[in-house]
Amino acid sequence: MSSNSARPGKPGKASSTLRRQELRRRLPRTTGEFWVRLRKPQVVYGLITSTVFVVMLTSLIAWAQGARRPYVGELIDQPIVNLVDFEVEDDQATERARTAARQAAPLIFAPRRAYLDRMQAALEGLPAAVAESKSIADVNEALVTEFGLTQDALSIVQEYAPENGESDTKWNNWTKTFITYLWRKNPILSSEDSQAFKTTLNRATLPDLAPTDEGEGMVFDPMPLDDEVELGESEESRADVKHELEMLARRAGFPRDVTPVVVQRLMDSLQATAFVDRKLTSAVADADARKVEPMKVEHARGEVLALPGDVLTPEQIVRIEESDSAYAQTSNAMIQRYLTLFGIFGVTAGICTLLAAYSAVFYPLIAKNPLRFATVLGVVLLATSCAIVVGVKLPSLTVLASLSANLVVVILFALTYDRRIALFAAIMQIIIIAIALGLDATMVAAELITCAMMASMLDEIRNRRAMIRASTITALVGGSMFALPMIVDLAVSGDAFRILLINIGSAVASAYLVGFVMLGALPSIERIFKLTTGLTLSELRDPRHPLLRQMQQKAPGTYNHSLQIANIAEEAAESIGADGLLVYVGALYHDIGKIDKPEYFIENQAGGPNKHDKLSPAMSLLVITGHVKDGIELAREYGLPRVVLHFIESHHGTTLVEYFFHAARNKAAEEGQENAVEEFEFRYPGPKPRTREAAILMLCDCVESAARALGEPNPGRIETLVRTLGRKRLEDGQFDECPLSFRELKTVEDSIIKSLCAIYHGRIAYPTKQAEDGAEDPAATAKPVSA
Repeated sequence: MSSNSARPGKPGKASSTLRRQELRRRLPRTTGEFWVRLRKPQVVYGLITSTVFVVMLTSLIAWAQGARRPYVGELIDQPIVNLVDFEVEDDQATERARTAARQAAPLIFAPRRAYLDRMQAALEGLPAAVAESKSIADVNEALVTEFGLTQDALSIVQEYAPENGESDTKWNNWTKTFITYLWRKNPILSSEDSQAFKTTLNRATLPDLAPTDEGEGMVFDPMPLDDEVELGESEESRADVKHELEMLARRAGFPRDVTPVVVQRLMDSLQATAFVDRKLTSAVADADARKVEPMKVEHARGEVLALPGDVLTPEQIVRIEESDSAYAQTSNAMIQRYLTLFGIFGVTAGICTLLAAYSAVFYPLIAKNPLRFATVLGVVLLATSCAIVVGVKLPSLTVLASLSANLVVVILFALTYDRRIALFAAIMQIIIIAIALGLDATMVAAELITCAMMASMLDEIRNRRAMIRASTITALVGGSMFALPMIVDLAVSGDAFRILLINIGSAVASAYLVGFVMLGALPSIERIFKLTTGLTLSELRDPRHPLLRQMQQKAPGTYNHSLQIANIAEEAAESIGADGLLVYVGALYHDIGKIDKPEYFIENQAGGPNKHDKLSPAMSLLVITGHVKDGIELAREYGLPRVVLHFIESHHGTTLVEYFFHAARNKAAEEGQENAVEEFEFRYPGPKPRTREAAILMLCDCVESAARALGEPNPGRIETLVRTLGRKRLEDGQFDECPLSFRELKTVEDSIIKSLCAIYHGRIAYPTKQAEDGAEDPAATAKPVSA
């Protein structure tokens, strides 16, 4: 038996085991809680919104990277090299070779078929035509004239007359040879064609067969050089032609004594026997050009296409596109596309996750409201889409488009929420645009600094000059950032210098363009996003506002009270970094509900009778607490912003109307009904302050009213009063719903004490004439009084 069992009152091992089991059972199950949280509507809607955002953004970036092409005049920031070995057609070299082939093509001489056929038929038919003639007188007179026949020549020709109906073979062969010589060997050409013949080395004639279409498949016989017969208009030229014909006839085989007859027939109707066929010559030249194989140019892997600092030329653009096309046909390109798409999806998903996490940690109102979260992502998606589309379609406007989109997001989110989320969203957006458009590190850094400067200038936009000032400073900073490459690299010149100047101008234009556009769009932005900017608050601060004018006229005491609180609350808010302008405006309007019944409030009675003396405590309570409801109705009637309404409805929170509560208790006690009055019946309906500014106003309101009731408001009594009322509101739970910390509450109290002491400072009583004469002066013996 163990010693534990022998000691009464000591737990045994069994009890320890049961205790551990009980503790394990009570421990929260994290897995179950995770799934429970995941099923919450805001989480589900957030996941759906994020998925749509990631998919659309991924598609947009993938499209941009595929559609974006280098353009003439683009400034290169990193080297561009071939990724694969490939060869492409050299269009210029190919065209030069084909031009040379066209120029080397032969000049085609075609026969005048009709004329030659007619001459051949006449010559071949001559022996048969004169075969039966006994003498020259029996021959047809036309034949005698055409052939220049004589009796001797007739006798010789008759020797070749056909026998038994068959023509003489030798005569026909001589005729065919002679006709062939007239266009294949020694053609008779016109002066123009003869000149072309003499000035062309490569000449050819048609083959005996008919040519095919456009000269394809032709075989040409070369013409002999300088062996043509020029047909001129002079008698001398005709004599030369006749001499050449006689020689051709003899070469063809005709006997010498028959040659004059044959030549005379051609001389009788002399024409050119061949001509330059321009159409066929052009067709042959084109056919020769088409036979030239395309010229290839080899490009090795690693070949540099462009160096950093280059401004792309049309020739470089062609080479880069050829390289991209060659790489796109490889298997690695397909893998690279999928990897790139996966990487883009990962980056966009990471950016969306960062935005969601940042909102959940620092801006729970965004994370818990699906509509707000969708609006944030929608604004980023819309601005990014505009920048990317413009950057792809108009590359020269990339800086203007991207920087303008980023500045729009900065201004919009800074006005809607604050500068931290504005700058964070802009950073995420710059990363997305840089990936899609291929921006270099220098440009990204310049845009980041420019956006940071704009965010830092948007603390409060209380007037239009503030936005113009922010745009001007941002333009100067942006222009300087984009000018850095010129300062760092003094060698930048020419086209690169021009591009940098364009970027500087785009940065300056973006700042001013976005600034003025957003300035004009502020009313619409306030209405759409239900926000209130410093510009609107500054307008509400104007004492000429209709509501404030009514308060000045109908409830001057309330107006002075509100003005006093506004000054005190503004100082207190600024001491903890809260919105001083907002709390100032809220203080001005927090008591506008007293306009309807100003005489029921002590500050407007001016020492007259108190109307509450004739009312029961319950009725007085309705009048007092009713000024909150009346104020809300007036604020809505005059279109005051929602943030100002919150000051009206929460400046009393759910505090107790102590004066009338105690009056009701005393009256009930006199009637013997001490328990008939409940405390909750004499509390304001609320709500409690939900912002630091509303909490500051609540504290300032009660302290300022209480300070006026002090008999001698010296610094010590004021500090005690402020600390007491601050602790009282804290213990009453009035600050439970606002993010005011204990340290901030202490700082606010110190600021209020300082302000009240400045207001209710003591004064020295100056001596009078009576005091100098020795008479007693009450003022001289009095203690310092408050002002």
